[in-house]
Amino acid sequence: MKKVKAHLILVIILVILTSQVVHAEPNREIARLGRGIATGLAWRPDGKVLAVGSSNGVWFFNDNMEQIQQADVGLIRSLEWNPNGKTLLIKRANDRAEIWAVNDSLSLIKRSILPIEGQSFIWSPDGKWIAVSDGSFQNGNYSGAIQIVDVQTG
Repeated sequence: MKKVKAHLILVIILVILTSQVVHAEPNREIARLGRGIATGLAWRPDGKVLAVGSSNGVWFFNDNMEQIQQADVGLIRSLEWNPNGKTLLIKRANDRAEIWAVNDSLSLIKRSILPIEGQSFIWSPDGKWIAVSDGSFQNGNYSGAIQIVDVQTG
């Protein structure tokens, strides 16, 4: 697991260093995207948009690796697309989760803040629920609690 994380961090660093497209060859780098320190990557389920969370906010790139939208909102710890491809689950610096509904041009049309904190967040396959891992360390004990949150009711 640590080896996978180390490789992922290396890939993220390489992707973020610059923002230029080079000739695509088999098994060769095709782009470097530079926008601060990358903290999360998520392909939209249709594969046409890459969301990049960073120390500065969220950037969206199309499948040609051209930037198509950005949101300068500060540190993003992680992000994940809802299976419907129209909603992003964003983990902010304060360990709070936000749900961003975006339109076809990736403009933010609604932002909801979940009334929970956690270390890890993930959508259910149908997009109706979010599982939250507490992962907190309090009074010398690791909590490790898992909560299931209804997206509609919070």
